[in-house]
Amino acid sequence: MRNRTLVRVLLGAVAVGFAAAPAAAQSNNDVSVGYSFLRLMEGGDGLNIPAGWNVSFAGGVSDVVSLVGDLGGHYKSIEGDSVRIHTFQGGVRFHGRRASNVVPFGQVLVGGAYGSGGGEGEWVGAVQFGGGVDVYGREGGPGFRAQVDVPVYFSEGDTLKGVRLTFSLVVPIK
Repeated sequence: MRNRTLVRVLLGAVAVGFAAAPAAAQSNNDVSVGYSFLRLMEGGDGLNIPAGWNVSFAGGVSDVVSLVGDLGGHYKSIEGDSVRIHTFQGGVRFHGRRASNVVPFGQVLVGGAYGSGGGEGEWVGAVQFGGGVDVYGREGGPGFRAQVDVPVYFSEGDTLKGVRLTFSLVVPIK
């Protein structure tokens, strides 16, 4: 049932974004919804978590700086146990001026993550460095975002690093 509610919320966010897109023109406010792949680096081995989603909201504070809120979820079943990681982060995005249909960006996010598996769960601190590119079609319309992030999770003196690939629909909002 939770998955159906999540899908409805995501589709609602996309619908609102499409409704606002024609008025967006040169705005650097946006909402994005997409697929996310996470690889956690554990010692010499890694753990691929291929089922994931990502939602981000950005509000421009200047021509090249936006404040960002970012939510994500990643899921995998390992030997019958469900592994889940949910991230809740905020930060700043630096992007090129929207003079063309291709807009590169870099961002730094800080927040937390909740990881659960095997009947146990834990909140940990998180910081994430990343960047990517937005490619837009018609002026003011929706586009495509590809980004690569390096999340770092902190728990009781331990550090866990990863790589996150995200492919999203991005919709400018005015």
